[in-house]
Amino acid sequence: MHLDDFGTGYSSLSQLARFPIDAIKLDQVFVRDIHKQPVSQSLVRAIVAVAQALNLQVIAEGVESAKEDAFLTKNGINERQGFLFAKPMPAVAFERWYKRYLKRA
Repeated sequence: MHLDDFGTGYSSLSQLARFPIDAIKLDQVFVRDIHKQPVSQSLVRAIVAVAQALNLQVIAEGVESAKEDAFLTKNGINERQGFLFAKPMPAVAFERWYKRYLKRA
């Protein structure tokens, strides 16, 4: 089970103890321009440390730039999603995109 939008709204630390969570999805509010936001950088590092201590994956939402991607990768977030990789698309378009993606990988 993944906890979506972690760090905002109802997705809080208490949810980690209450449910059998496998991963947390870091809300894009922390990701946006993270390479220029020292407070967000500190928060993300702390969230990653908590996740590692609990053996949870961290997935970053809303990655839009190579600089954001580089910071997240450097700080142990290996799963990322956002416009940097692809925009939302219909299932048929996704199938074509994914086949091309696999050829590049």
